[in-house]
Amino acid sequence: MKSKDTKTPTGPCAACKKEHATSRCLACLKFDIEVFYCNRDCQLKHWKIHKPKCKVATNLSNEELMKLNRKIQKSTICANCSRSNFETGSKMSVCSKCNVTYCSRMCQTAHWPKHKSMCKVIVAERKMLDRVMDSEETNIRLLLQKWCEKATLFFLSAIMYALTTDELKQQPPTKVVTINLEFNYNLRTFLLVDEPKAVATSEYSSHDGMKSIIDRLYMRFEDSNKKIGSEQGWDALRASNFQRQIDFMKSSPAYLRFAQNALQLFCKKPRHMTHGLVLRIKLGKEIGEIAELVEYDVASLPAIRKLTEVRVKSTKKQQLVVSNEIDILKSPKLLKARQHNPKNIMMVICFMDTETATAFIADSEVCELPLVRKGSKVKTCNRDAKKYFKQLQGMVKEVPSELVEKVSL
Repeated sequence: MKSKDTKTPTGPCAACKKEHATSRCLACLKFDIEVFYCNRDCQLKHWKIHKPKCKVATNLSNEELMKLNRKIQKSTICANCSRSNFETGSKMSVCSKCNVTYCSRMCQTAHWPKHKSMCKVIVAERKMLDRVMDSEETNIRLLLQKWCEKATLFFLSAIMYALTTDELKQQPPTKVVTINLEFNYNLRTFLLVDEPKAVATSEYSSHDGMKSIIDRLYMRFEDSNKKIGSEQGWDALRASNFQRQIDFMKSSPAYLRFAQNALQLFCKKPRHMTHGLVLRIKLGKEIGEIAELVEYDVASLPAIRKLTEVRVKSTKKQQLVVSNEIDILKSPKLLKARQHNPKNIMMVICFMDTETATAFIADSEVCELPLVRKGSKVKTCNRDAKKYFKQLQGMVKEVPSELVEKVSL
């Protein structure tokens, strides 16, 4: 029995049956089998009983080993000690600039002297790739070539995995490993579609070969009606898709009610002049597709301004748009609304993706400052905000597919 607490795995001691034991058999743990003990003494007492089971665990079937391999492949590796989160069982730390992973803060600190120069190189390469992505000369051949140049470790892992599967025994001598990739529009990179496979040379020779496959992909990209160029670039298309989905959510009264309650406009001390809302989203497969509203934070306006400085790296025109959206005193949107109703106020609302934190869009809401409700408390506002946020989470799943403009490679 495993504890529900993922931070500190615990369970009943296999020897004395006491709960909340934290020590585990390391041999079994390597194969994702957890046997808990209170201490070393309990483990030694139980060894005669556990020894046969432990040997079985270390002699798993090929099918079980394949499942284990898949789990290992999905794990991330510490750049300092090379241990994976599969081994440590803990959440990995991430370099905020280049997203290199570490098993602990100590490893990240110890690796910094070596990582410092490499971090700058990685960031520079990503900026270069962004420029390539925004160019009218963008094509699938160039993207795949750039990606392959930086994915040496990935290819080594994929080849080792493919050559250790059972399929190798059932085929003629194998020399070719096939890797099926798919381009992710939001992450702007290629992702693995399925497991790498070892293919017999005779079977591979019957196909057109990798070059012709890339050529066909290239032609499909060139024939696409939607060019990823300067005017309809990634950022523009992503922002357009975001806006249509946000407008769909705005069509529900729940959107306004959520913002009003989250910023406590019904209380004696509303927070719209000092705070704003940051809605964290999960991106879907299509560019700019909002797959899920994950959570929301009530953040101070200075913190939101700092977020815009870090995240918004697009054109000056787009930076100005975002700047206007978070200006609670002189925003053109607010000034125009006050011509019709001087009592109008603006609530700063921003959206940011949780995984890469690269997508950032500000779309503030203007409304009349509501009257303070009698007996309205902060606790009540927070409760209502959560209720309306759940309604918005449901709306995201009902967004019509035609609202998201798609790009085909």
